[in-house]
Amino acid sequence: MEAFLRLHRPSVRWACMATLRRADKLLWILTLVACLWIVPGTTLAQVETISAEQGKGLLIVDVGPGMFLLKIGGDLWQVMPAPNAKLELVGTASRAMLRPGEFISCFVALDEFGKATESVTRVTFSGSGTAGVTAGGLGLGEQGAKRVSGKRPAGSYMIFGTIKAVKDNTVTVQVGKEKFDLTVPAGVELIVNTQNIGLASKGDTIDVEGQYQQPGQLLASSITVTLTNPLEPPSKQKPLKKKPVAP
Repeated sequence: MEAFLRLHRPSVRWACMATLRRADKLLWILTLVACLWIVPGTTLAQVETISAEQGKGLLIVDVGPGMFLLKIGGDLWQVMPAPNAKLELVGTASRAMLRPGEFISCFVALDEFGKATESVTRVTFSGSGTAGVTAGGLGLGEQGAKRVSGKRPAGSYMIFGTIKAVKDNTVTVQVGKEKFDLTVPAGVELIVNTQNIGLASKGDTIDVEGQYQQPGQLLASSITVTLTNPLEPPSKQKPLKKKPVAP
């Protein structure tokens, strides 16, 4: 190799020497990796798992942007949802959640004119969804249209829509172009079932499973939060009063 280099210009010689140095460096790195792999007791970073059993019924210590702080095995862990993670938040809601803008679903008995004939027994808050009317649990949703006699036979339907107005026990739900006036008596069951885990707060319980490379930081593939207290609307912060400017 040295004889070859003496026969060529300096630029070629330097290029060849640089190539040899890069090859030596790569060989050194590959040798080190091989040693780490085969030497007993020496391991590369490995992916570990928190199983569903290990992550069941944990207490949320604190909530931060996009993450939860939990105690797993007595140690504090930061838990973040992985992309495409299965997310669920369940619990109950206070009656104050029956307010305009909330998306709900419920079973309702309708006559042939589309009028509710019975009080609602359960309301579910899902946070979002596709407005429609499902007949008989067949999964057939109908977009809203002006009701006329005979459009739908009288019976039990599941409706999905947004609360338009609330007056006493009457809740008006908008479904496409249709409006349903539903009677929601006091004491009716109000359920929360949503993918919006951002509604969780300190003190709620959580079931998690996922993977980690560094203890204390879990990337969760499944998160289920159970609310400890009924869900309340976000508190409205009072506007700050401007302090008078000193003359």
